[in-house]
Amino acid sequence: MKLNFRETINQKTDRELETISKDYVFYSEEERLIALREMEVRGILTKQQSVEKRELESEFEKELFRADAKRVKFEDSDENSEHPTEDPPTITLRITPLNQIRSLSWLLFFVFVFVSMIIIVSQFADDNYLSKLPDRELSEKIIFFTFFAAFISFFFLSILHIHIDYLIRNRNEEYEIGDNMIIRRKNGIETYYSCEDISDIHLYQVDSMRIMRLPPWSDYHFVKILMKSGEVLYLTSLLYPSGLDEILDDYIRVSYLNETRWFPAT
Repeated sequence: MKLNFRETINQKTDRELETISKDYVFYSEEERLIALREMEVRGILTKQQSVEKRELESEFEKELFRADAKRVKFEDSDENSEHPTEDPPTITLRITPLNQIRSLSWLLFFVFVFVSMIIIVSQFADDNYLSKLPDRELSEKIIFFTFFAAFISFFFLSILHIHIDYLIRNRNEEYEIGDNMIIRRKNGIETYYSCEDISDIHLYQVDSMRIMRLPPWSDYHFVKILMKSGEVLYLTSLLYPSGLDEILDDYIRVSYLNETRWFPAT
């Protein structure tokens, strides 16, 4: 089990805290604010960092106020309804070992092929098969195995790159999605978003219609949700390998732009 970010922040060095406070890619606004507050406690906060801390606190308070207002609005609507309806369906998205295995099926296949090739080549070498071949035929086989290994390695590294990219995007994150509401949980902090807060949605995936050009990483895809506040949420296929278009159509229900990429890295 991963430790809560708040519980481990006091174990960070001063230099690590400064790095976290400046990292807009791998750390959320909440995490950077926690780091800045810890720096203030240690007395190493600069004037510029102090200004940034106040801005983050102001924005965070606004988010909490909007979230509280949304909860009150939904509670009031349920209480005042003469004919209360059933709770709308929700779905929870998170990275699980099973989701990762499903996403890595092609990578596991390439590993199997690569290992099998190494075993076959080793067997030939043990039987002195290669040493008995003419020089020309031996060199041709070496060239063939070299190109084959490079081919397999290319797909192996490509899939691994996308997988790690998605892991970084959604690390320590969990999303609960229902009608008109998105809840993000990250490091023990809940953030509420309404569909009214969404500015635009983009779904990026490989063009599966071109069968002859279908790459082995075609199952990887991601959704980029742009909020009116400027915040960006990433939902990757590691959260839901079955297809994020189902989440958009059945739960979020906001029109989105479907874009194709040959290499769907974020």
